[in-house]
Amino acid sequence: MQLSIIVPAYNESRYIAGSIKRIHDVMKNAKVNYEIVIVNDGSSDDTLYVADSLRSRYKNLRVVGYKKNRGKGGAILFGTRFVKGSYVAFIDADKDIDPKYLLFLLKNIGNADIAILSKNHPKSRTLFPAYRKVLSKGYYVLVRVLFNLPVSDTQVGCKMFRREVIRKVCPLISTKKFAFDLELLAYANKFNYKIREFPAVLNFSRDKGRIRLKNVARIFFDTLFVLYKIGVSGKK
Repeated sequence: MQLSIIVPAYNESRYIAGSIKRIHDVMKNAKVNYEIVIVNDGSSDDTLYVADSLRSRYKNLRVVGYKKNRGKGGAILFGTRFVKGSYVAFIDADKDIDPKYLLFLLKNIGNADIAILSKNHPKSRTLFPAYRKVLSKGYYVLVRVLFNLPVSDTQVGCKMFRREVIRKVCPLISTKKFAFDLELLAYANKFNYKIREFPAVLNFSRDKGRIRLKNVARIFFDTLFVLYKIGVSGKK
């Protein structure tokens, strides 16, 4: 098994069938050996039903999950229990990010340990609301000052890792929601894993985003918590 693709899904009944089909088509056409692990993150809609109904069509599809919502980070951490690939990727279920980037990251990870996409890369093109662009730029400045990570964006929902990174880093992670990506990359950087960052074309497809202004304070405090764990306490 070459590539395991984790798709966290919370109330994604509107998008999940199309996302699975698109991932399957991209990988099949490229003749990549892969599996898809859908993690139902305590959805209250028909996400689980829709995903389950597709298992007979896609033999390399696995559907797992739990009843109470944990957040995207919690879903990804849960999904890592079931992966078999030498490379492990995750991608959002809502089709903001074309699954062709999974193939792109796989082909371009090279000698790096982690490959990620960035909204802030000079060659990226983003079709996002203005408020999300402001939040993204502001968060980048905060993360750069506090963590000095070698990336311009920690939050894009499409990343790829060598499996050894997942095995070493994921057991240490305690942030399950908005700062999950940051904690994952911060620990990886602490252990000197090599991270490569690439541009992307990103399209905001939802009628309403998941991040509201009321979430900003939570993001800020979660970020400080990650800083305490990694930068102050020296916890490993």
